[in-house]
Amino acid sequence: AIINAGEILLTSKPEEAIKDLEGIVWEKIIEKQDYDNYRSQYQIVLTRLFAGNMLIHVRSERQPDGFSKVMPFICTNLDP
Repeated sequence: AIINAGEILLTSKPEEAIKDLEGIVWEKIIEKQDYDNYRSQYQIVLTRLFAGNMLIHVRSERQPDGFSKVMPFICTNLDP
């Protein structure tokens, strides 16, 4: 299962989830102060700090302006 903030988002096998997301995950490096603006426009599925900025991955059926295609992957959070 994929769970975010206590909400079950997906219950398929990881391999199936990755296949379903191929071609609809996009990435872009943004300035940290622009995060809320992007969050209001896109379904952000991953954020990481990158050289003082933020790398975001979004889920979208069409390529958003300024974004590049990225291969989806499953990451786990083992922190309690």
